[in-house]
Amino acid sequence: MNNAQRRIRILDSTLREGMQHPGVNLTHFQMVTIAKRLDAIGVDQIEIHGNVSRHHYDFARQILGRQSDFNAEIVVHCRSMRGDIADAISIGAGNIATYIGVSPAHLKKLGRTLEETTNEIVEAIRYVRERGASIRVTMEDATSASSADLLRICMAAQNAGVTSISIPDTKGTMNPISITGYISHLRENGITVQLDTHCHNDLNQAVANSFAAVLAGADQIHTTINGFGERCGIAPLEVISIAASTYGLATNVRTELLTELCNDLYAMTRITPPSTQAVVGRNAFSNTAGTHIHGITSNTATYLGLSPQSVGNRPSLVYGVLAGRRAIELLLEVPALRSKLVSLNLPEISGIDLQSQNAADEIFNALKGQHRNNLFTITQSEAELNTHLMTFRESRGFKISKQIR
Repeated sequence: MNNAQRRIRILDSTLREGMQHPGVNLTHFQMVTIAKRLDAIGVDQIEIHGNVSRHHYDFARQILGRQSDFNAEIVVHCRSMRGDIADAISIGAGNIATYIGVSPAHLKKLGRTLEETTNEIVEAIRYVRERGASIRVTMEDATSASSADLLRICMAAQNAGVTSISIPDTKGTMNPISITGYISHLRENGITVQLDTHCHNDLNQAVANSFAAVLAGADQIHTTINGFGERCGIAPLEVISIAASTYGLATNVRTELLTELCNDLYAMTRITPPSTQAVVGRNAFSNTAGTHIHGITSNTATYLGLSPQSVGNRPSLVYGVLAGRRAIELLLEVPALRSKLVSLNLPEISGIDLQSQNAADEIFNALKGQHRNNLFTITQSEAELNTHLMTFRESRGFKISKQIR
């Protein structure tokens, strides 16, 4: 598979799966805002709830009434029951997403045989297609079913005219090897319709499993902003989008808007963002250890594999007990950074003459006497940091190395 020429689709389910995240209670206005932002960022599909509550139903009806304003397809999620599907179609849904459990545990919960479940899926597909709409069927808990049973029910869905099939890791217990086996088995045995993957993050494998599924033949990854969702959530939109680009897979997502979008959703939900969140977190592009800052003063590619600007984030240098001499020399020899240091008015270095020849050693020893590794942080735009690094390299006679990329 030549990934360099392959485009994958992104479905965002923040307004469906993400609404099941504990503490997420968005107003009607906020939901509309998120839908518009997702459309602007370039996702292919936006999944929303159907008639699960009056709040969600009113929102779905408004969004569906304005589908022409969206580039993304609006997908309405509902049970495979005819009444639920009819409700969605009655308010203008042209893309229906139904779900039904197919694993032994889910069949037992529903009190059905695999054959009865298959028949219900086939009937739902025919009902939707007869009314001119598209339909995706989610095989809930598919990765707990046998490969043979899953193939049988997927083939029945394909023969009935399904538009796409979603293979979720409902319990979040798969690994890249096991989910590859499921997707490959379907592709190698005649399943040709679009395959989606919806991976839960219970073992922190959602991103890895999503890409494993894509490499095995899946076409679309389901995501949510900040990875919000049931229990530990699903694959985060921000990580999937930038990782796809890093791995040579094309998407329509405007990655430079990711950090702002993620932070805005945190603000709406009043959930505290983790500083270590990949890609968009406060620490995602920070460097603390002296050896790390030493490395990027020579060549930023030593410790920064992604461009902060490409995701709308900012790089930072964290100074404390772990800072090395090179990190301190960078502060002293770049006028703009030295000015920032002076403006901090730190008592730990208040008696040091920053113009003296021994200033770097004195600051180094002063910081080593502290117990904190985050005494102060220099955070700037990527362009500013690149300028400072080039100034420092030139003052040292370094060969000008790559900037952050």
